[in-house]
Amino acid sequence: MIYANKWSLWGGRVEPGETPEQAIKREVKEEINFDLKEFKKIDEILDKGGVKRIWFMGKIDKGLSELKLNEGEDFKFFSYKETKKLPLTQNTKRILTKTFENDG
Repeated sequence: MIYANKWSLWGGRVEPGETPEQAIKREVKEEINFDLKEFKKIDEILDKGGVKRIWFMGKIDKGLSELKLNEGEDFKFFSYKETKKLPLTQNTKRILTKTFENDG
């Protein structure tokens, strides 16, 4: 596992012929079997390896018991305050801080 014992945001790649917006909808469907309708782009960077990374924030209006995890080991919903006590990946820390503390 790339990020063993760390919480991170869901992710994936944009497939050929797909827009980033189509990719986020597909990835959320693959990850938790949810049809994401409301979302917005919150950040975009070019990482050290030259890979463009785009983050979206979306509305999930179902509880954990109504969703099915298809990929990953576990998933939970946390408040931003709760995330400050969790072991997070560096990118996850950065995007949460930018979004919730710096008026992202």
